[in-house]
Amino acid sequence: MRTILGWLLLAVSAERLLNVYLLSRHPSIFEQVDWRAPLAVGLLAGIAGTALLLRVRTGGRARKPPLALLTLALGIAGWMPADAETVTLAQFKPRDPASEAQLLATFTARTGVRVRQRTLPNASDVQHQQFVTWLAARDSGVDVYQIDQIWTAEFAAAGWIRPAGAELTAGERAAFLRAPLASAAWGGRLWALPRFTESGLLYYRRDVLPAPPRSWPELVRVATALGTTGRSGYVFQGKQYEGLVVNFLEILWAMGGRLLGEDGGVAVDSPAGVRALEILAALLRHPGAASPGVLTYAEHDSLQE
Repeated sequence: MRTILGWLLLAVSAERLLNVYLLSRHPSIFEQVDWRAPLAVGLLAGIAGTALLLRVRTGGRARKPPLALLTLALGIAGWMPADAETVTLAQFKPRDPASEAQLLATFTARTGVRVRQRTLPNASDVQHQQFVTWLAARDSGVDVYQIDQIWTAEFAAAGWIRPAGAELTAGERAAFLRAPLASAAWGGRLWALPRFTESGLLYYRRDVLPAPPRSWPELVRVATALGTTGRSGYVFQGKQYEGLVVNFLEILWAMGGRLLGEDGGVAVDSPAGVRALEILAALLRHPGAASPGVLTYAEHDSLQE
């Protein structure tokens, strides 16, 4: 359990705890933004969360408002560029390249704007390091960034992004899920727009189990029993990175715990937090309950199990 807690403390930085607190405390307020300032656009994407659009302050030449590029690509009509141009999109490798290509082709046909893609590794930590390097240097070589939703507060506080949302009508805002849209707000302003959202799911094999476990303690019991049959009972993302934190939080919330309290202080040191860590420890302690390589698994690895 101490090893797991150590990984969690390393993976959840103070900066990210601050981001979670700030995002949870400030409502979404939409307001007008001056398009004339030099801008780039960022796209926030959460591994187990939400993808968002945001504006980023950059140096270099002033660009047409490329925020409309992806808002239109996502089905939000409105702005049309006066002259054709090419914009650069930095993102992780699309999960469905064919659909992505079709979406961008449709957008180009409607607007005349071509999209050049710059693909980065799927690891969010690697993306964050690269994006911060570019943005801190005011590099204007990228127009659209696909980044993690939990960086909204960090980027806004650094002065890299500008409020976005004035281009949305009330009907367009209503088309978004409330929680993903709220995750793009910080400091009383909306800084981004959702592109997609994800949820954690539990898959089970119907040829092995007649029904899925209904609670985490039951999952441990079932996985432990399966481990005695020569097969791995459960697989999750146990690598020392954000995915482990997400897995832990799902258990923590199921136990009735919280990461942060109402005052913004760390609240994970609680009976619920202990029970959540005991769940993870039990999966590792019992032979076969979890896959042997789970401590090195990210999303892709666990899908291959």
